[in-house]
Amino acid sequence: MHKEVISYLLILIVCFSSCIRKGQEQLSQLSRAEEMMESSPDSALACLDSLAVRYDELTEEAQIYHALLTIKAKDKLYVLPTSDSLINRVVAFYEEADNPRRLVEAYYLQGGTYRDLEDAPRAIAAYQRAADLGKEYANDTLNGRIYGQMATVFAYQDLYDASMEASREAYRYQEACNHYLGMAYTLRNMARIHDMLMRKDSAELYYRKAYHLMYDRVSPMKACGIGNEFAGVLLDYKKVDSAFVWINKVRWVEESSLTPLILAQVYYELNQLDSAAYYSQKVLQGNSIHHTRSAYRILVKIAEKRKDYKQAYYYSSQCVEALDSIRYITRTDAVKKTYSLYNYNIAERKNKQLELEASIRNKLLLQMLVVILGLFVVVLILAYLIRRRKEKHARREAFLQSILQERQSQSDEQIAANECQIRVLKEKLCSVVAQNDELSRELLEAQTRSLQISNEQVLLNRQEEVLRIQLLRQSDIYLHFHQAKESKKLCQEHWTQLADAINAAYPDFTNRLYTLYPNLSELELRVCYLTKINMKRGRISELTDRAPSTITNTFTRLYQKIYGVKGTPQQMDELIQTL
Repeated sequence: MHKEVISYLLILIVCFSSCIRKGQEQLSQLSRAEEMMESSPDSALACLDSLAVRYDELTEEAQIYHALLTIKAKDKLYVLPTSDSLINRVVAFYEEADNPRRLVEAYYLQGGTYRDLEDAPRAIAAYQRAADLGKEYANDTLNGRIYGQMATVFAYQDLYDASMEASREAYRYQEACNHYLGMAYTLRNMARIHDMLMRKDSAELYYRKAYHLMYDRVSPMKACGIGNEFAGVLLDYKKVDSAFVWINKVRWVEESSLTPLILAQVYYELNQLDSAAYYSQKVLQGNSIHHTRSAYRILVKIAEKRKDYKQAYYYSSQCVEALDSIRYITRTDAVKKTYSLYNYNIAERKNKQLELEASIRNKLLLQMLVVILGLFVVVLILAYLIRRRKEKHARREAFLQSILQERQSQSDEQIAANECQIRVLKEKLCSVVAQNDELSRELLEAQTRSLQISNEQVLLNRQEEVLRIQLLRQSDIYLHFHQAKESKKLCQEHWTQLADAINAAYPDFTNRLYTLYPNLSELELRVCYLTKINMKRGRISELTDRAPSTITNTFTRLYQKIYGVKGTPQQMDELIQTL
């Protein structure tokens, strides 16, 4: 049996070790994929695909991390998403897992997903969540990307002021981590915004900054794209010579699809029609519908100058066709914007409705809890008050019993002392009888009878005291006071009868009070009478037509008048019961 247990333990240890090694191997592969993400996203995606074969063997956390890296790799490879379900699952997991660093990246990728799905409002909302959380948990590089994407989406929505503000934030983070490529593109985007807002001088300034930063810090080849775009802007500003200088400056490094169009426009403005026509035809070989339309417009103008109206008509019809295509695309984009905004508003209304319903439920639940807690507290207070009243009543009864027991004890002690003396006298009587001393015998017998009579008197007094108290409690005046509900039911005669009944049950009770304090007021005397017949302070308050606090203060002051020191109502109550 012992060997079987050891065998099972060894098997469990081997399985556990295998699981640990497998988990470590999976995490190692995910880490390698993350390391390759920036430089080789295609290799990272291949590594992730190899893990996808054993996807079910991954833990839930590893599965979510795998999904995050896969979305990130596809985003870098410009693989457009078809749904937001996977990224939403990733976001929901990291929101629950309390992992803010990965949650920032999840929000960022969620924004990218909605951007590619052309749902700009949701994209902006996701980027904003990423930006807010990123201030504390993300690095400068990621924060720069977040604000850069926000700027792009804002610009797409024609929100140029918001786009400019986001671009400034992006540039600040990029500058902090020396991300020169991002800085150059951000400057270019800011130049585009200035251009859209017709701030020509600012646009030129930012284009120059972007170009020189890209040329000096990143790559002359990449700077050519900015240079070409800047040349086109200069041409729009009717600065033909400057545009010609810039286009020639960059064309020898790398020629883009925009280069032939700019050259065609420049040569047309310089009235070099053949060169303008050549570069216009070259533009038509490209795939840009906007460039094609611009090229046809130039060809129309060239044909009109050459008085080749047939060719001008052909180019004009092609230009109109291209314009129709552009308008169709523009209308489609506008519809998409409107539709995405409509969907977003519907979703927001639903979310607000759900939040409102949840808030109402929470308020009702909170109110119920408060009511239940309040009832529980009330029950506890009532139970405490009832228990306190019972304890107080029990203490009062115990005190009264102690007084009675003390008196009985005193009488018992007196009886015992008398019995002892009687025994002594009887012994003496025996010796006197033996001596035939008749006179001494009679004296001793008289003393013995006197002690016996004294004992009988003590027992009679005790019985008389009990009977007096019982008689008081069964008297009409006692019952009248206990049944009365208010002071109006009592008159002076009632108080006089009560005093007589109490003095009959407790001889000289009133005189004893006056002995303790001769200047008793009528209220103080009545309070003492009612206390003596076991009235509670609340009932005393009703029968004397005074506030409960007044009764309490009366007890306290009376004790202080008698003893000269401050006492409690309880102490005065006990004193009255002993009289």
